[in-house]
Amino acid sequence: MTAAVQDVTRQAEQIVIGTAMTTPAHADEMLGLVAVDQLGTPAHRAIWRAVAGLRQRGEPTDPAAVAAALLAAEELHKAGGAAYLHTCMEAVPVTAQGPHYAGLVTEAAHQRGTQLAAEVTRRAGETADPIARRALLDQARAALDALEARSPGQQPSHLDRLRAALLDSAGLDTIPDPEPLIGEDVLFRDSLVWVVGKPGHGKSFVVLDMAAAVGTGEPWQTYPVQQGPVVFLVAEGARGTKKRVRAWETAMGRRMENVYFLPLPVQSTNRAEWDALVELCREIGAVMVVIDTQARVTVGVEENSNTEMGHFVDQAEKLRAASAACVVIVHHIGRNGETRSRCSRSAGVPGCP
Repeated sequence: MTAAVQDVTRQAEQIVIGTAMTTPAHADEMLGLVAVDQLGTPAHRAIWRAVAGLRQRGEPTDPAAVAAALLAAEELHKAGGAAYLHTCMEAVPVTAQGPHYAGLVTEAAHQRGTQLAAEVTRRAGETADPIARRALLDQARAALDALEARSPGQQPSHLDRLRAALLDSAGLDTIPDPEPLIGEDVLFRDSLVWVVGKPGHGKSFVVLDMAAAVGTGEPWQTYPVQQGPVVFLVAEGARGTKKRVRAWETAMGRRMENVYFLPLPVQSTNRAEWDALVELCREIGAVMVVIDTQARVTVGVEENSNTEMGHFVDQAEKLRAASAACVVIVHHIGRNGETRSRCSRSAGVPGCP
């Protein structure tokens, strides 16, 4: 933001503050349009907190009352003193223009928020440490979420979000490279994978073998792995999974450690259940999440519906985005090579006609 724009924004904030100190009605109007964290300076935020506190108690918001509230909160000096309150009052052209200047203030706040998100995203791309990079990306996402959390009249426009996401050629370097989970090109962190095949052809065991390798740190079929916690959603065939685990342990001569089995068919259509699964995987720090099988977590879903299957893909993406894990979904096709349950490729589900 240029110095000229900063000056205009500062003046607009002074007018909003000055308008709020004319009458309680104007204070209520301005407080409804501008949130405290949308003001650009510590002084203005301190004054705005004082104004908001006075109105919450039903008290007037004239400069004397605001100065007293700031003094009681030990923030009068931070706000620039009582004289600065009168400076804000003098900046007001006419109180009827208060909403116009409130709009300028919120627009500037949106610009600062999108610029912050873009800058943090750039820093994330320059960070080699995956944990630090994930923290920076979470910070950028939080900045955008904070903008979206505004009341309807204060939400950022779609243009704001596009501005924040816009990259030039050099900016493409801020996009993190895929982080290998198994080998250099077998499975990657922060990805969505389908394992599709006929029933009884070993899909579940292959995926379990991969999960065991990641959990224990054992190479998978000679490929090195990135060790980490695994969540294995056993939505069908829990007894069969138990037998496969014991067979693996016997063959390897060790326990299948760091792999956590959830023998529940958590439904993707149940928002509360699925959100709990997302939070559990994030809490555990899972680097791999297995859903075995797709059909058992989409009970009642019309699988010939692009809309309904698209919702499942969105839920799987939510799980991936929240955990940064490799989310592996086991999906059956019919014994004749057709999909066991109909679905549409346009919904984004592999293995569908």
